[in-house]
Amino acid sequence: MIKPENENKELGYLVGALIVALVPHIPSLPIWIDIWCFILWGYLFASLWKKWKQPSRWVRISLTCIGIAGVLSSSGQQISSATYQSLLAIMTTLKPMEIRSHRDKMVTIFFAYFIIIASLFQSESLLISLYMFFSVFVTTAVLIQVNHPGNRLQSNLRLSGKILVQAFPLMVILFLLFPRIEGSLWGITPGSSASSGFSDILSPGNVSRLILNNQIAFRVRFSKTIPRPEFLYWRGIVFSEFDGRNWKTGTQPPPLKNPVQGKNAIDYQIRLEPHQNRWLFALDLPVSGQKNEIILADHTLRSWHKIRKTAQYPVTSYLEYNTGQIHPWEKITLALPGTGNPKARELAEKWRSESKNPEEIIRRALDYFSSEPFSYTLKPPLLKQHVMDDFLFQSRRGYCEHYASAFAFLMRAADIPSRVVAGYLGGERNPYGDFMVIRQYHAHAWTEVWLASRGWVRVDPTSLIAPDRIELGPAGGLPVEDLPDNLLERDFSELNSAYNRLYFFWEALNNQWDIWFSGYSYLEQKSFFERLGFNLQSSWKRATALLSLLMLLLTGFFLLLVRKLRKVTTSPDIVQEAYEKFCIKLQRIGISRDPAQGPVDFVKQIRTLKPGIAMQVDEIMKLYIKLRYANETASEIRKQFQDRVRRFDPKSRE
Repeated sequence: MIKPENENKELGYLVGALIVALVPHIPSLPIWIDIWCFILWGYLFASLWKKWKQPSRWVRISLTCIGIAGVLSSSGQQISSATYQSLLAIMTTLKPMEIRSHRDKMVTIFFAYFIIIASLFQSESLLISLYMFFSVFVTTAVLIQVNHPGNRLQSNLRLSGKILVQAFPLMVILFLLFPRIEGSLWGITPGSSASSGFSDILSPGNVSRLILNNQIAFRVRFSKTIPRPEFLYWRGIVFSEFDGRNWKTGTQPPPLKNPVQGKNAIDYQIRLEPHQNRWLFALDLPVSGQKNEIILADHTLRSWHKIRKTAQYPVTSYLEYNTGQIHPWEKITLALPGTGNPKARELAEKWRSESKNPEEIIRRALDYFSSEPFSYTLKPPLLKQHVMDDFLFQSRRGYCEHYASAFAFLMRAADIPSRVVAGYLGGERNPYGDFMVIRQYHAHAWTEVWLASRGWVRVDPTSLIAPDRIELGPAGGLPVEDLPDNLLERDFSELNSAYNRLYFFWEALNNQWDIWFSGYSYLEQKSFFERLGFNLQSSWKRATALLSLLMLLLTGFFLLLVRKLRKVTTSPDIVQEAYEKFCIKLQRIGISRDPAQGPVDFVKQIRTLKPGIAMQVDEIMKLYIKLRYANETASEIRKQFQDRVRRFDPKSRE
């Protein structure tokens, strides 16, 4: 019978395993659930320490109803993955309160394993994956403890580690061979999906707000040299409609038909974080993608499906290009509201009347931004009704979207087609992985104007106000008092510092993990088998071949396991063999053991017949009784018993 102290110890281990399993979910849970968990976990440990009785059935039912009601209330009208995570957290605090039997303990352990697996829906990062191994290690040790209550914790941990090491090769085989499906399983995607930070409407303040966001937008690996900073404009969204204050994408352009003329082509691979929209980002100007993507006539890249999980795609871009003639549907790039911003319209009309060609108008507009006291800031004043007039002639303070919007308005007022492009500028180069990381705070907006001789041409008026923006990143050109904490902390000027080296090394490690683990899709699996010589043409043949190979390997593994177990179960009893040798030695001097005679009675017989060897026999028999009847299985006791039997010589004591 298991003692109450052992029961309390096991319950404490079970609660600890549940807590360890739930840790990756805690940051994304509502704050009230975190508080709920800490209070109830604290109560559970206090009850074990103080030996309080567990709550009654009605108390548990009441807490369950309160927890479920709270989860449904905080989730609102939408049931999402966050709702299920919240329910899991509530269950981890209530399940230990009803543990009464061995079955309850086993159910709790399997529940802990389920929570560990659910962590993959939260994130597939290297850190989470390593933590999952730790959680499985702890939970398996608790599983061993529950089934072998007399074991010490150290031996349970040792056995758990051995099991994980032995299971690792099989895990790798299953990961490589189990058939992959296109898309995510049951449509479930990790909950920690990033956001592009953009929408189909661009308003003053939309881009500047993203400078507070450190999240990764995408990573890029170039096939050759990384382009110079002035070429690192990552095109994403084109805004063609203007309503007097906001820019909108409008109707989606048709697919691009005629190829763009260009030179200085560059190939690269992008790993885009999920943002729940269809737009893709590419170096200005993309000219080729893959079959799951489409290049629109406004030279933006689009996916056929919303980006709900990390997407990887190759792109070829021209750094120098000529987009050709303007299309009829692009006449919208001349449209302006009928009224509003009279001063800006008057200035643009003056430039148009005094200039010989569009190039001169563009030059005069850029000179205006250079000569007037404009400033680059994250804290511009609120613009009034006539937003362009107010910005160009009054406040003259703004971020990139203010300058791009004002420049595009002036160009349209001067009868030059123009539009605003949003995306990212620059990025952080990782010296260990030889790739670039583009974060949300690299978000940027610029203008495009159409010229008959060159097609659509990029013009970035922000580069005149803050020329350091291109070279130094989002902090370039901003006054120190405007810099948010996240940019003040990210000083990579000292690459030799230990912190920066560690940061970039970990980033490179994470990127490689994403490629190996998260990026191992059905296409990568197909490519892997083709390198091994298997040509899997159709999905049906591919699945059949993979499953057949997998079953063959699992069958071989199963047969080896059965053979090993059979070998263990049929192996000779070492202790009994040594005891038989002991009895044979005694038989040689005339002392025979009756088959039904136990060791204690046999010792009495030996003492009566041969008192001279009684001490030796007592020592051997004590060890034998420990091994056979006291459930002692320590290897040192077994070795000691074998050694005593080997050295035992009853004739020498006659």
